[in-house]
Amino acid sequence: MPIATTTLSDEAVDAAGRVRSRDADPSWLAAVMITYPELSTLKQDILLILKRRGPSTDDEIFADYQSANLPRRTSQRVRTARHEMTKQASPALVKEHAALGQSALGNWAEKWEVAL
Repeated sequence: MPIATTTLSDEAVDAAGRVRSRDADPSWLAAVMITYPELSTLKQDILLILKRRGPSTDDEIFADYQSANLPRRTSQRVRTARHEMTKQASPALVKEHAALGQSALGNWAEKWEVAL
């Protein structure tokens, strides 16, 4: 964990799997403030989006999330939750799809799909 310019609570240890070690303090603070029930709900929402849409880029997942009248989240938060589902669960809940898609800016982007 990076050296913080602010004081992080003991819960920061729980955030270690949610934030890259090189990320700035605001990312660590945001990860600490997310409670487990909120995280669980967000992941369930992402899984439902992927089940409905099929393989999708992070931009597509976020666009569907926004249009679904769900609790307000940033694209970074939704992307982080999707990433956690590729790494933290055993077996993984989400996996990389074989084909690439395009981001909202037109760049090549990984597509993700439900792994189970």
